[in-house]
Amino acid sequence: MKKLVLASALVAGLAAGLLLTACNVDSANSTARLVNINVSGVYRNSEADQNGGVFVSRQSGTRTEFLNLRQTGDQLEGVDNNNIVFRGTIGNVIENNASFNLEGSTTAGNRVQISGRIEAASGQGTMRATWIETGLFGNVYGVADGPTVIITNRPPPQTNTNNNSSVSINVPQSEISALKALKNNHQWLTI
Repeated sequence: MKKLVLASALVAGLAAGLLLTACNVDSANSTARLVNINVSGVYRNSEADQNGGVFVSRQSGTRTEFLNLRQTGDQLEGVDNNNIVFRGTIGNVIENNASFNLEGSTTAGNRVQISGRIEAASGQGTMRATWIETGLFGNVYGVADGPTVIITNRPPPQTNTNNNSSVSINVPQSEISALKALKNNHQWLTI
């Protein structure tokens, strides 16, 4: 019975470890999912032919001219030229494109959601998004130097070159007998 409890504890520990494999845990209150893209940078619009040359085409309060965006895993934090903080997350990452959402406010006190995509290519990130306030929408366009695509989900190299498809697992007869006895007595431990 002790072996079964020990084996169950081991399985539970391995399961918990697998759940946390793709996450960074800084404390009990924060978890960040690892993603294959880094979008950190200072996004601003210096192109007159994009979005009228402004970072946000339409908004309340003082004009937002840039967004200094920082990333930890899938967590985003941005500070604009008005020292307003925006927080959010990266959603889906497909090749060199990441969807994202940020929430913050304007200098007029209105809540804002920025929702869109960032494309990372050739050491630059290009943000195209929608600025959403209650009853007011604007376009967001900005470019930052530094964003990169990080390839971390490559499959491991093949280590088994044997093409034989059968696998043998040796389990001692005493353990098989103990499991059969437990099954017959319906004394399974559930976790």
